[in-house]
Amino acid sequence: MGIGTDLDISNLQTIAGNPLRDYYVSSNDYNDLHRKVSRLINGLCTAMKTEGCLVLLYLLMSLNTHLCDKDELRPFLSKEKAASYLQGRSKRVKRGINEECSEYEGCSREEIREIGVSDVCAWMKNRLCYELYCAPGYICVTTHRDCSNLNRYRVACEDINECASNPCQNGGTCSNNINSFSCSCPEHVHGTMCEYVCTKVDILFLIDDSSSVSYSGFTYAKSVAAKLVDCLTIGPNDVRVGMMTFGSTVSTRFTFSQFFDKNQIKSSIVGSSYRGEIRTNTNIPLQNALPLMTSNQADTLDIVIVLTDGKSNNDVVYASQALHSAGVYTFAMGIGLDLNSYNLQTIARNPNTDYLVSTNDYTDLHRKVSKLINGLCTGKAYLFNEIYHKTSVIFKNANNDQLFFRRKWIIRATVGSSSTVVLVDVDLFFVGRPILYR
Repeated sequence: MGIGTDLDISNLQTIAGNPLRDYYVSSNDYNDLHRKVSRLINGLCTAMKTEGCLVLLYLLMSLNTHLCDKDELRPFLSKEKAASYLQGRSKRVKRGINEECSEYEGCSREEIREIGVSDVCAWMKNRLCYELYCAPGYICVTTHRDCSNLNRYRVACEDINECASNPCQNGGTCSNNINSFSCSCPEHVHGTMCEYVCTKVDILFLIDDSSSVSYSGFTYAKSVAAKLVDCLTIGPNDVRVGMMTFGSTVSTRFTFSQFFDKNQIKSSIVGSSYRGEIRTNTNIPLQNALPLMTSNQADTLDIVIVLTDGKSNNDVVYASQALHSAGVYTFAMGIGLDLNSYNLQTIARNPNTDYLVSTNDYTDLHRKVSKLINGLCTGKAYLFNEIYHKTSVIFKNANNDQLFFRRKWIIRATVGSSSTVVLVDVDLFFVGRPILYR
C-alpha cells in the first residue's frame, strides 16, 4: 500500500502479489486495504476501522496466535477451509480481466489499474472499439467519457471525412462518401483528384460535300459537327475549331483563329453551302490538314474529324498515314448508307475501335472524342508538363521533289510525383511510305 503522494508505483506493484487487483492497494486508502485483506482472511476486524486494527493484524499474522480454540472464532481459517477457499478463488482469478469486465457490473477503474494499466480511459476505449468493430470508412470515437467503470464509457462509429485532407487539386470540389470521396473538376481539369490539366486542343472538321454524299447527307454531317462544338469549351487557350469541305476541290470555310465564339462557329458550320461537286478527292483535304495541324503551338492536341461516305477518286492511304505519323488523332465517321468502309478504316487512326466512328452515329463520335481528350489529360504513364521543341522538316532531292517528312519532339515529362525524364520522339517517313524511329 502506497503511503504519501510521491510514490514509486512500479516497485509497489512488484512487491504486491499477483493478481494485482487483489494485492495492490490504492494509495493512502485504508478501506481498500481492509477490503482486500478481509477477502483473504475470514472475519478480519469486521467491527474495527482504525489504525489499531493494522497493528493487531500484524501481531496475529506474525505469532499465528489463536484467540480461542473454537474453529469458527479463529481469526485465520483452518488449513482445510483455506485450501478450499484458495482453490475456488484461483479459478476466478484465472478468468482474467477480460472475463471480469464482461460481467453485468463491468469493471471499475481500480480493477483495471490493478492489472498494470496506467491510462484506464484509453484501455476502455480500445476494448469497446474492438468489440464494436466499425465498418470500413468509419472510425470509432468516444461519445461519453466516464472512466469510473467500463459500463459507463460509450463509443460509436462515425463516418471518416475523406475530404478533410483536401485531396482534390487544381480547384476541384471534394464530396465525402462512405469509405471514399469524389472530386468535381473544373473544365479542362481531369483525373480522380483533378490532378491533370488538359492541353489546348485544335479540332479540324473535314466534311464531304460532293454529289455522292447528297444534300441531305451534307446537312446531317454539319449538324453532327455543330452539335459536337456545343459540348466544347471554345477559346484561344482552350479548344479552337476550323472547317474545310471537299469534293473535287477543297473549300476552307473558316480557320482556327477566325472564331472564338461558340455560336459563331456553329452558325458558320450550319450556314455552309452545299457545292455538290461530282468527283471526290479525299486525299487533298487530308494533305492540306497536315501543315495546319503541325504548325500550331507545341502544347496543342491535334484532332481531325472526317465526315464522309468514304468514296474517293484518289487513294487515301498515304495522306492518312502522314497524319497518323505526325501525331494527329484522326477520326472517320461514315455519312449516308452507301459507304466505302475500307477508306473509312484507312483514314481513321489505329486502333479503329477508338477512332472509327459508327455510321451516322453522333453519340459514338461524341463518346470517342471525349475519351481521347479526357484520356490524354489522365494519361497512365506520363504527365507531359513541358514541350520544349516541335519542328517539322521537309527533305527534298536535287529536283526539289519531297522525299522525307520528319517531326521531332523533345518533351520533359513527369513520372510519378517527382522524377523527370526527357523524351526524344522523332517521326520520319518517306512520302507515302511511313518509317517510324523512336
